[in-house]
Amino acid sequence: MTEHQSMGHRKGSVKNSSMNEIEIQIKRSSRRTLSLQITREGQVVVHCPFSTTQEQIQMFVDEHRQWIGENLEQVKRRLTKRPVMTSEQVWKAKSLARMTLSAKVRFWAAKMGVTYGTISIRQQATRWGSCSSKGNLNFNCLLMLAPAEIYTLSLHDALPISMSWRIGWR
Repeated sequence: MTEHQSMGHRKGSVKNSSMNEIEIQIKRSSRRTLSLQITREGQVVVHCPFSTTQEQIQMFVDEHRQWIGENLEQVKRRLTKRPVMTSEQVWKAKSLARMTLSAKVRFWAAKMGVTYGTISIRQQATRWGSCSSKGNLNFNCLLMLAPAEIYTLSLHDALPISMSWRIGWR
């Protein structure tokens, strides 16, 4: 395993006998245990204590090579399913989401007698919607690209418990 220092983190390369060479990012800290992470982009990261040797990291990676392979495959499948949009398409999706979701939020907030802050439309990687502690609502513009058979969206993750409700957005 080769390694070079860069701003407190080390990047290494691990070669496994049953896997092709996988680039591993090593992040050392004052933690006590070793852990593996595969980022949304497919980067394999080993989090370890400062005192961990290269041999210990290599053994840890070797012990978890099946888990790494399975999870890297899942990430690759997910990345190939993610829509690739031009800036114009993103702008159109955001405009449509802003009009559609703003109207639905106004309707349901009035019907339920609740208030909210601002509504933001973003292109988020992992969330359909969220709510800040100030009552601001954030929605993913990709909601507009969801399959037609999905006609409601549960916003319990996006809203405080007292405001959990369902929006029919199409």
